[in-house]
Order: sequence, then structure tokens, then C-alpha cells
Amino acid sequence: MLAGAGMGNIFISMMCVALFQGMNGALETLISQAIGASGFNSLGTKSLAVVYLNRGRILIFAAFIPVIVFLWNVDKALLALGQDPITSKYARDYIVVQIPGILMQAQFDCVMRYLSAYQKSHIPMMTQLVSTALHVFWCHLFVVRLKLGVTGASIAICITYTSNFIALVLYTCLFDR
Repeated sequence: MLAGAGMGNIFISMMCVALFQGMNGALETLISQAIGASGFNSLGTKSLAVVYLNRGRILIFAAFIPVIVFLWNVDKALLALGQDPITSKYARDYIVVQIPGILMQAQFDCVMRYLSAYQKSHIPMMTQLVSTALHVFWCHLFVVRLKLGVTGASIAICITYTSNFIALVLYTCLFDR
């Protein structure tokens, strides 16, 4: 089980985190330039930065679609690479349950970089502190209490990633005026 979760984490890092970190790095540059170019556009500085944010979020989603197809079939790729069938199955189970959470983490990263461009990096830090503390509870609930194993760990990660994203979206909608 542990080997499958480890293998799943490696594939998530290679296929997802590297992709959205790179794409969001470009997004951060565009947002920072929009903020620095105040007065040079008809929409207004904040509006242009929001346009870049929303376009970046759409592009992340679009780029994620082919990655999801690969992740859904990761067990076949692992078997082709000579991995143990049981480990491959656990890795697939771990990844497939985590797919919605990975997308939420990518979206969270977009909003985090948007807020960082406005020098509000303390907001994502606070949301991550709270969700990390709650993550221990989620892991205990799903892995230990409900005995869901690898699937429970993935569910806990999904909840943590989703709560991070929802918290930042709520902040930007309600308080970031």
C-alpha cells in the first residue's frame, strides 16, 4: 500500500505539479506586469490582472484534461515499466481519487500567485496553515477510523486542497476589493 501511494505521489509530482507550477509561473509574471502598468489600459489595473487570472485558470483546466487521461491509466504505464501489479493498482487508486484535488490545488496556486502579486502572500499562508492542521484530522478520520487506506489518504488530500482553493476564492470575492 505504501509503495503504491509513494509511486502515485511521484507520478502526481511529475505529471501535474510540474505542469501547473510552470504555467502559473508565467501567470504570475503577467499579473505582476498588469499591476505595474497602471494607467496603460482601458480596463483598469485590477481588471486586467483578474482577466489574466481567469485566463490562467481556464488554461490550467484545459491542460489538465490530457493529463487526467494519462493518470486514469497510470497502472498500465507502471506495468509497462515493470512495476509490481499490486503496487500499480494501489498507485492508480491513490491517483484517481486524488484527481479532483489536484485540479483544485492547481487552481489554488493560480489564486495564490495572483494574491502574491498584490503583496498578500500572508493570506494563502494562513489558509494553508489552517488546512494543514485540519489535514491531520481528515487523515485520521479516513485512514484510521473509516479504514479506507490509500483511498482515505487521497480523500483527505482532496479535502485539504479543495478547502485551500475555496478559502482563497472566498477571500478574493468578499474581501479583496
